[in-house]
Amino acid sequence: MKALQIAAATLHLLLAPGASVRAEVFHSSYLSFALPPGWKCNLEGAEWVCEDQAEGKQKTAIIILTAKEQGSEDRLDLYEDLLSTQKPLMDSEGMPMGRSSTLEFVRRETIGDKVWVHGRQFESEVPNYYTDYFATVSDHIAMLVTFSAYQENFQTAFERFYPSMATIRPKKH
Repeated sequence: MKALQIAAATLHLLLAPGASVRAEVFHSSYLSFALPPGWKCNLEGAEWVCEDQAEGKQKTAIIILTAKEQGSEDRLDLYEDLLSTQKPLMDSEGMPMGRSSTLEFVRRETIGDKVWVHGRQFESEVPNYYTDYFATVSDHIAMLVTFSAYQENFQTAFERFYPSMATIRPKKH
């Protein structure tokens, strides 16, 4: 049922009036993928941060991409362990708030032609935001995609973001 909803959302995006037939493709030194319509990415430190350009300063959703050459700790079983760990909530000054994030799920999913570890937590990165983590290794490239969205907008934002996951391609080094 969930796959059918996502497929319907994808079809709706493709058939929407004024929708571009070709999505903008993001390229880094390690990967490429088709951005959701209207999104742009900027390098911030070692991470690529992608945001919906239609939103103002107050962002309700964000994509963060990191990738590197595979190391000894880059394995799906270790990603599952890491994503199964609840994170302590911190205030704006980095001080613990006395509670932890809520783990929704961690599972392996085939997206496109890759097996990903997909985990979802509530308030693991930002208060009142859900965060989905997608981690995999492909062609000796370790990739982590983090998608966070405000709880009230999460499902709509996720449906716009998720089809892009199938377009992620590692670059050979």
